[in-house]
Amino acid sequence: ADLNWDAVKGYLARCQNGAASGSENEGGFSYRPNESKAGVVTNEQGIAVFRSYGTMTYAGLLSLIYANVDRTDSRVRSAVDWASRHWTLEENPGMGQEGRYYFYNILAKALAASGRTELTVPDRKQPLAWRRELAEKLVALQKPADEAGQGFWINDAGRWQEADPVLVTCYVILALQAAQ
Repeated sequence: ADLNWDAVKGYLARCQNGAASGSENEGGFSYRPNESKAGVVTNEQGIAVFRSYGTMTYAGLLSLIYANVDRTDSRVRSAVDWASRHWTLEENPGMGQEGRYYFYNILAKALAASGRTELTVPDRKQPLAWRRELAEKLVALQKPADEAGQGFWINDAGRWQEADPVLVTCYVILALQAAQ
């Protein structure tokens, strides 16, 4: 397919929060230019800003990479910076437990595609080996095997169908594959 990559990059630019959005949101992405599933906040100038959150920031980073935006470009660096400042595997940043397993999936795909093996995370003395940390977290979250000997993953916060163990287990397998 012959895609209009300039239009793709323009759309992504409208989804990515800039400096005017405030330090909490800068570099992160919202769901689309006029909506964030994480809500709206007011910046220091009193302007409403769509909040950045984990799944969309990693999806935005992956989209920039797929659109052949250079990894040294300020848009990519800004998204990686947001991800580093909000690093956690305890939740989907900005969304709590909602969409947590899709978050793990897209995080792994985006960081693998970016070619990064480590992230510099504030308050950590050593660079973060994200692949290992993610794999350890996912193994720890697996539910015990049932009578048939099948272990699985499930999100108690079932938004976006994450109460379905088949879907959530697929997200985990894809995340582990990308982190491999």
